[in-house]
Amino acid sequence: MALIVASSYALALPLSAQWINYPTAGVPKTPSGLPNLGAPTPRTNDGKPDLSGMWEANNTVPCNPQAGNCTDLPLSRDFLDIGARLKGGLPYQPWAADLAKTRRTPDRDDSRSASGRSAAVI
Repeated sequence: MALIVASSYALALPLSAQWINYPTAGVPKTPSGLPNLGAPTPRTNDGKPDLSGMWEANNTVPCNPQAGNCTDLPLSRDFLDIGARLKGGLPYQPWAADLAKTRRTPDRDDSRSASGRSAAVI
């Protein structure tokens, strides 16, 4: 019994290390305590914008179980198809346009990756 209790405590310890609501140090704040999104971009030592950190897709694709995009990671249309916002799509050569069209069909035999989820378009 003591072994079960000790094991339960040992397995629960890593859960506290996730820090989901841990504030990032150095983020400029407004008087209300929220991040100041109008503050100047942080810079690295050489003066370039510091783009490190966590990023999230701005315009995410709705969950579609048939497409296999229902994950914890929100994806944008651009991630799935880099030409999604271009009028007329990407300027493929004719052979590449045919290949891309074939790869977009959901009933293709090889359209699934080893994990069973849809593979990338190209």
